[in-house]
Amino acid sequence: MSYNKFLPAKQAIPFWLESEPKIHPYTKSIAMKYGWMWNIPLQHRLGAGYVFDSDYVSVDQAKEEVEKYLGQEIEVRKVIDFEAGRHKNVWVKNCMAVGLSANFIEPLESTSLWLTQTQLLLFKQFINEIDNPTDKGLELFNKIIGNEVDEKSYFVYIHYLTKRTDSEFWKNFKENNPVPDALKSKLELIKNSSIKKYDIEDALTPSIFPLHSYLEVCGGLGLFEKPMNITNYENITPSPNEYKELINKVIQTVPTHQELLTHLQKGKL
Repeated sequence: MSYNKFLPAKQAIPFWLESEPKIHPYTKSIAMKYGWMWNIPLQHRLGAGYVFDSDYVSVDQAKEEVEKYLGQEIEVRKVIDFEAGRHKNVWVKNCMAVGLSANFIEPLESTSLWLTQTQLLLFKQFINEIDNPTDKGLELFNKIIGNEVDEKSYFVYIHYLTKRTDSEFWKNFKENNPVPDALKSKLELIKNSSIKKYDIEDALTPSIFPLHSYLEVCGGLGLFEKPMNITNYENITPSPNEYKELINKVIQTVPTHQELLTHLQKGKL
């Protein structure tokens, strides 16, 4: 099952950058003219790459765009060709596709590790199907995993709903890559500032992208079209400002991300 109707990126060029003085505890996803550039801080270097729609730009042009943005030359480690999508059924008879053999969305979010772990944990619940698989059992397993991968692909799609118009890719994106049907109702709730926890999350299954992930991404992209209704929340204790101050005080007492990694490496935690 292909996702290329709404996730059009087809190529990626990974490259390495020198470490920054401070290791940040987050990955940067930077919108470019024809897709996104990722920047992942490691202890010894920065893992980076540009995932783009090759219908609009060549590898050499993508490399040139990155170098202009960074102000330095890069060495492309390889060229990755892909089509976002998944197998309709990952478990067929006595064979199961796991990890990248089962699905691939794109190297924007670290979805593959989560989906692999989710699939293996779910497999434990189907232990009786190993020796005597039933059509009903395999159908349920494949449905759960399929829905899980689809949900992650929709979250990645939301990243593309920018207001950029500086290239043909962005000008044409919404027309060429319409909102998936399963995401339309959620986007309406987002636009109306009415999205809730269980509009996003399954009540029984934890999600790698819970409500606050949607709030942060959609807020940054300006997708909330109506002001949030905070009636009856004006006098909560602590107030939002007091709560922010409490968080800032805690931040001052905890180790930095780099200190934490050093402690973990030395086995002190």
